[in-house]
Amino acid sequence: MRWWVCSGCLLWAQVATLPCAPTRLAVDELGHLYAWCDAEKALLKLWAPRYDSLTRIGGGPASREGFFALNSLAPIGNQQLYVLDVGRQTLFLLGTNLQVLQKIRFEDMAPELRQSFPTYLSAMPGGDLFIALRETQEIVRMDAFGQILVRIQDLQASETSLTVLDQDYQLKVFDPWGSLLTASPLPPTTQFYVLGRHNLLYKTPTEWVYIPETRQPDQKYLLSDLPNDLPTASYLTSTHFYYAMGRALFVHSLP
Repeated sequence: MRWWVCSGCLLWAQVATLPCAPTRLAVDELGHLYAWCDAEKALLKLWAPRYDSLTRIGGGPASREGFFALNSLAPIGNQQLYVLDVGRQTLFLLGTNLQVLQKIRFEDMAPELRQSFPTYLSAMPGGDLFIALRETQEIVRMDAFGQILVRIQDLQASETSLTVLDQDYQLKVFDPWGSLLTASPLPPTTQFYVLGRHNLLYKTPTEWVYIPETRQPDQKYLLSDLPNDLPTASYLTSTHFYYAMGRALFVHSLP
């Protein structure tokens, strides 16, 4: 079911006011935006290009499938979305209108995944999954092509590489088979970051810094037209920075 949202062009290219304050955002290849509101336990899909209508699961009368604690949203082709619900200990694959196409409970996964407890995931555009395991601190490719031993803060997968930010804020790029390509630290004063498939945006107390290619971390841009307040949810594509400040949604073009 589609709902209408309030849209407009306000401060910092605000494009919509959401019915709840998201804590996680994701954007698919067509620009459709997905938002998880943890307090309301609601998953939203805002339809591009106007972001003036939405589909919603949970947290209201349109509920068809409940979620509890979503750690990851991972869009893939054909407007499908992987959802990792660690509260329900289930991996969902959702369709165009957020209908459930597939449901895999942790207890039904391979033993090395089930026993180590999946906690985060990222998807390659073609659909292969990289899953971070809480107990062993490993990243496992779902099709069992390889493992990387690393402590995880965040991760993003593309067709050619896996970008990882570990707990010491070391930015590392691996090839799909687990070989380390590059490694570099973020400033110790980093207050906020958002990791894309190939790029990174972060904030220190004095500046916003954009790295368009994580394999070349020394090539940076300083962005002067972003707010000083920290976003409550965010997502990074190759061309835009999507972020929420409470219920307000913004889209910022990247250099």
